Amino acid sequence: MKQFSLKTEIKKHLPIVASSLLVFILIVVSCISFYHFIRNYQTDHALAHLEDTSLATTATIKNNLDTSLLLITNVAELAVHFPNTSSEDSMNILHTVTALGNFTHIGITNAQGVSLTTTGGETVDVSSTDFFQQTIAGKACISETLASPFSNSQVFIVSAPIYNQQKVIGIVYGVCDIEQFSTSNSFLENRNMYYNYIIDGNGNFILRSSHKNALVKDESNFWDFLSKTTITKGGTVAELRNNFQGGKSGIVEYGKGDDARIARYSPLDVNNWYVLSVIPRYTLFQSVMDISFISWGFAGLIAVLFLCLVLIIFYSRRQTQKEITKQRQNLVTTEEMFRIALNQTKLTVFDYDIKTKTLVFKNGDYMGSALPSVMHNVPECLIENGRIDSESVDAFRSLFDQAAAGAKTASAIIHSIHNKTSHWETVTLTNIFDSQEKIIRTVGIIDDITVQLENENSLRYRAERDLLTNLYNRTSIESIVEQFLKTPEAEVGIHAFVYLDLDNFKQINDTLGHAVGDQVLLDVAHKLLKRFRSTDVMARLGGDEFAVFMKNFPNVEALSATIASFIPQMAATYTKEDGSCPVSVSASVGIAITPKDGRSFQELYKKADIALYNVKNTTKNNFAFYTEEE
Repeated sequence: MKQFSLKTEIKKHLPIVASSLLVFILIVVSCISFYHFIRNYQTDHALAHLEDTSLATTATIKNNLDTSLLLITNVAELAVHFPNTSSEDSMNILHTVTALGNFTHIGITNAQGVSLTTTGGETVDVSSTDFFQQTIAGKACISETLASPFSNSQVFIVSAPIYNQQKVIGIVYGVCDIEQFSTSNSFLENRNMYYNYIIDGNGNFILRSSHKNALVKDESNFWDFLSKTTITKGGTVAELRNNFQGGKSGIVEYGKGDDARIARYSPLDVNNWYVLSVIPRYTLFQSVMDISFISWGFAGLIAVLFLCLVLIIFYSRRQTQKEITKQRQNLVTTEEMFRIALNQTKLTVFDYDIKTKTLVFKNGDYMGSALPSVMHNVPECLIENGRIDSESVDAFRSLFDQAAAGAKTASAIIHSIHNKTSHWETVTLTNIFDSQEKIIRTVGIIDDITVQLENENSLRYRAERDLLTNLYNRTSIESIVEQFLKTPEAEVGIHAFVYLDLDNFKQINDTLGHAVGDQVLLDVAHKLLKRFRSTDVMARLGGDEFAVFMKNFPNVEALSATIASFIPQMAATYTKEDGSCPVSVSASVGIAITPKDGRSFQELYKKADIALYNVKNTTKNNFAFYTEEE
């Protein structure tokens, strides 16, 4: 009877037992699946964020290094025109560039590698250095790290060649202290989670992180440090070094014991330098472990007390919702920190979906242009609403076409219009591929280079002009004349090279002083600008020597009449402030005509000089054409 009752009870409760077991299995499976889902989600998001941080950091550092190289190149273009490298004006320029480029030192050398002057007043011989050998060969460069010739610190050198008439006559170099470089780029640190390093191809640190989570403390070489750790992902130290030598990007996971780090390495395109963006591994899974604990506790509680299933489910869902809310808040905080970091630079970063042609700005609107943060049908919508200047439309379309065609990187300089103001910007699109070489993401960076171009144009203008009279200098007029003589227009009509020298100018300087001498030169420049045509090229060759290249005269008679009417205008008398010691100046002029007298600047200059010499040794205050008898 009892046996019958037992079987009956078993049969009675078998569905409940089976249902309870099935629910328990389902809960266990669900907990495991939920754990892996959250783990994968958190991992993917953190790695994507690490990738964004790495790209933004690399772009920022590359921009800073390019700016330093541009400053040194501009100084090299100006250096050939320095009257004296130790003059006050020259030193002011060097000190200004030193401050702008965060250099500790700027040097100027001659062709033998000996410094002519430095901002510290020291003289050194750098002829045996690699950076000097590269630069004297005509290549602006950023050197590898080396021991400073001025201190015991480690430095790298930014250098550019100095040209004079297309010949390298020396170099300009800026010294960047590694420690100071790290300090000046400390804003790249994300104090909550991420931090960054820059290392060279030999593993030496260019930029070190002072982040509290950094594993690297006193080590000076990254490869030596890695050899003392356990690498769990990314290959061996030898494989990583090969990746660095091959210019590849990737992920490496390393650590000491349970303290692991995940780092993304990206080439900086400067020497063989790399940027490492690092995140502690435990930050990926800390919240996941909390959720896992709750889930497994929930499963255990179901096994002990199935009757509380509904309550436990309610409690678990409530706790899960809290964790999800917490994760969302963390994501919002992280995104905000990323946005703030991006806003500290002049770069605009965006995501672009090639398939949907959707663009999403990552750090606010497009350079203050009041565009929406999400844009569709790009690039056509920007072209149609007039944001892209007509001259840049083809280049702008081609940029996105290249990215859609699978190019790794596409870049172009675009002329755009923001709030009715003109801007020049470098737009770069970079595709990110999966293991099957399919595009999974396209990241864009916009760099406003308007001010940079304006500064370059200003420096170029100053390099072309004589500092006193603002006329063209000798180098500029020689270049202009040579270019004109290569055109078909030079073979038609009469074109004259007019070489002018002041009479009695030395007596002006000796008797009345150099201040009056400068005023005489300014008066001559003013008379030249007033008398000659806007199409004529006027220059001060040096001292009291001037030149005018006059194009397209109908005949020699008209040219003679023009010069004859100009000669009397050059006569003037100067005195001291009290009216004493009068000195009269006039002008002697020699003229050579192309193509008759020559087809190059040097030929015309030489023959005009011969004609001028004859005037100076006969009548003065007159002009003469070059003749073969001379």
